[in-house]
Amino acid sequence: MFHLQNSITRSVFCHHLPRDDERLHAFNHMRKSFLFLVLFLGFHTAWGHDAEIDGIFYNLTSWNKTATVTFKGEKYNTFTNEYAGDVVIPESITVGGTTYSVTSLGYSCFRGCSAMTSISIPNTVTSLDTFCFYNCTGLTSITVPSSVTSLGSSCFRNCNNVTSITIPESVTSWGDYCLAYCSSLTSISIPQTVTSLGTYCLSFCTGLSSITIPSSVTNVGYACFEGCSALTSLIMLPTTPPSAGDKIFYNTPMETVYVVDEDAKTRYQAKTPWNAYEVVVMEAGIDDLKLEKDAPAVVGCYDLSGKKLSGKPRGIVVKRYADGSSRKVMVK
Repeated sequence: MFHLQNSITRSVFCHHLPRDDERLHAFNHMRKSFLFLVLFLGFHTAWGHDAEIDGIFYNLTSWNKTATVTFKGEKYNTFTNEYAGDVVIPESITVGGTTYSVTSLGYSCFRGCSAMTSISIPNTVTSLDTFCFYNCTGLTSITVPSSVTSLGSSCFRNCNNVTSITIPESVTSWGDYCLAYCSSLTSISIPQTVTSLGTYCLSFCTGLSSITIPSSVTNVGYACFEGCSALTSLIMLPTTPPSAGDKIFYNTPMETVYVVDEDAKTRYQAKTPWNAYEVVVMEAGIDDLKLEKDAPAVVGCYDLSGKKLSGKPRGIVVKRYADGSSRKVMVK
């Protein structure tokens, strides 16, 4: 009886086992399905952006109809120099019948695009994200529109051929490493609205010899000016010394901290790291001689190295007048 049942059991079990050709067919079907899935996912993820219009790549946010400029492909380094020459970002784009406002330059969007020689940013953009222009060595000047309120970490880091950058008063903070290694900058104007300078913010800007810190700044980040090998003076317009991280002047030839009055001098002399340097009260000057009826018109304004300044500069400057005279003044 046992042998009969065991034989029947084996017969029934074996009857339901697939034959070798059935196994092979099932395996090939599964393999094809798996390969199709891999190829589909690979194709889908190779293009991380949502849209491309006129050579600009975007990610779209449907609920508020905004677009963020991004890089081509899945990662910032999937392609090289996808942006080159003169790049113009539009205020808006239309995709599938829907109009999106361009409000942000996203993470690493132009990172490493050394062939890009100029960038035009519309007034709809409010933020420049982390690593936005990192290592864009082909740029020589940048104008940030007045719509922008923040500069991300490493935003302009290693843009080592930029000689001029215009940052509006709408910006309130500069992120960590924001302008680090911008070695061709010889002057920088920090807007009166800025309250903090991030860690390593202006580090290794080897062309800067003097920097004016506006009265609005309350915090200077760790190693903010490290490696600024030409920096010998800082013009401090805040009457109260800002809080400062360690090593803000590490590896610089820093000598003098200029302050606005005797009360400020006393405060700076009592607080590190400012008291490690000579604290000097700036000479008072006439901000604008046009207050006098017979005063000559101002025809130019220059920094102490003789470079012509644009906009409304602050700190110690040299003003040149229509009668050929010039005067060193302090502009608050």
